[in-house]
Amino acid sequence: MCLPCMGLDVGRAGREQPGRLHSPAPSPTLGHLLTCSEDCTVVVDASAGCGGVFPCSINIAITGATEADWDFVSIWRVVNRNAPLAGLSDPTNNRITELSGPLAYNTTRASSTGMFLIRFNSDGSSTADGWAASWRALPPPPGTKFCTNRTLTAAAGTVEDGSGSLPYGNR
Repeated sequence: MCLPCMGLDVGRAGREQPGRLHSPAPSPTLGHLLTCSEDCTVVVDASAGCGGVFPCSINIAITGATEADWDFVSIWRVVNRNAPLAGLSDPTNNRITELSGPLAYNTTRASSTGMFLIRFNSDGSSTADGWAASWRALPPPPGTKFCTNRTLTAAAGTVEDGSGSLPYGNR
C-alpha cells in the first residue's frame, strides 16, 4: 500500500525546539519503510528560530537508509519565500546535496529566507528502512553586526537596528 509523503512531526523550528520530518509507512527501526514509488517535496520554514535576522544558519541532519542509487533524499535552498519551489528549476545553484543508500548527513548552511526544501524520490522497486530529518535554526554568533548603512527615501516610515528579537552586539 502506498502512502502519501508525510511527516508525522513537521513544523517550524523555534529557538528551543528543533523540527523533525520522516519518510512514510511503518518500520521497526526509524518508524518507516519505503514501499512505493514517490516524488514528494516538503518546504521547511525554520525562520521563527532566526529571530527575524537573515541570512541565518540552519543545521540539518538526515539519517536512515534509502535504496542506493535508486531512491534519493535531497536538500535544496529556498531563495524566494513567496515561491519556495522555484529553486527546483536550478539544481546547479540551489541543490545543497543529494543522498542515497545509508544516510548519515549533517550540515550547517546559511539561509537568506530561513527556509529549505527536502525532496524525496523513490522508484518503488525495492524497500529500505526510510529516513528521518531534523533541523534547527541557529542564532547569529555574538557580535554580529545587524545595523547596515542605507538610504531611506520614503516620505514617512520607521527604522530599527536590524537585530529583530535578538540582542545587538557591542563593538
